[in-house]
Amino acid sequence: MATLTFGQLEQLWIANGGDPAWAPTMAGIALFESGGNPASNNYTDNHGTQTSWGLWQISDGTHNMPVPNMNDPNVNAQQAVVKLGGGKNIGAWAGDAVGQQAVNIRGPLSLAQVEKTIQGGGFSTSDANAGLTGGAGVPSSSTTAAAPVSQNVNTGAITYTPSVVPGVPASAPSLNPLGLNPISDLGSVIQWGVAFSGWAIFIVLVFLFGSVLLLLGLAMLVVLFASPAAGPIAGVVAGRTPVGRLAGAATGAASSARTKSATRSYTAERRSQTLRHSEERHSQSEANRAQRAGRRATRSLDISPTHGRRPTASQRASWAAEGFPGDRS
Repeated sequence: MATLTFGQLEQLWIANGGDPAWAPTMAGIALFESGGNPASNNYTDNHGTQTSWGLWQISDGTHNMPVPNMNDPNVNAQQAVVKLGGGKNIGAWAGDAVGQQAVNIRGPLSLAQVEKTIQGGGFSTSDANAGLTGGAGVPSSSTTAAAPVSQNVNTGAITYTPSVVPGVPASAPSLNPLGLNPISDLGSVIQWGVAFSGWAIFIVLVFLFGSVLLLLGLAMLVVLFASPAAGPIAGVVAGRTPVGRLAGAATGAASSARTKSATRSYTAERRSQTLRHSEERHSQSEANRAQRAGRRATRSLDISPTHGRRPTASQRASWAAEGFPGDRS
């Protein structure tokens, strides 16, 4: 598609409903934004978050076309007219020199102002339309009649009947008849895939969480029915059904057997302890008896005739208390 000149851009703007007072300004903006190339698209605009389309680099903030056929010069011009909003939204083009000047003065630039600015960017206004001097109060008698414009407030789509602009076909061939773009479609597919995978991951996590809870519940039931201390409880709970009663009876029998075994072990241990204590007492008694016998033998030696002594009264009383036999004088 051929690149449009400054004059063609002015006529395109007016033919698609644009205010003639803004024609020089918007033509200069189109040159700075796209170089006048209707097929110019910026797929990485705003740090890669959106795609800007066509002559005036129109975007809805995504990678999708705001409306189909955005590379059609007439469609792009119609969208630019709506976006400008009579001048209140000129800040949308503040990123280029012409748009920034319009923002500064809060209105359209004169042709002389636009010419000075775009010449610095290597563009020309040599074919500017006579009578379109820009600024306020621009006469429109020498311009082509503007096409009727209406916009659907729900979808943003624009209905228009473009006038014939010299050098621009009334219905320029679309670079993409279906209004699709490989980059934007890929972005949509990726977004859909991310959303779907998010739901899939959520469902898998819920399933895993539920499985873990089920396994924990089964483990608790196993512990409840297998624990010796829980035997009576298991019997009561399980006793509600025939199978449960059998299971409860088996659990109770096992518990009773374990109790009897523990009782027998305890009894045997007590008997062993009693026998040990009895033996210890007997050994101690024998030791005491031998000790007393030794003392008696010693006293017997003390009162033997070879010593020539007689026991005292206190000794005799002590011997008598200990069972010493008689007085050996």
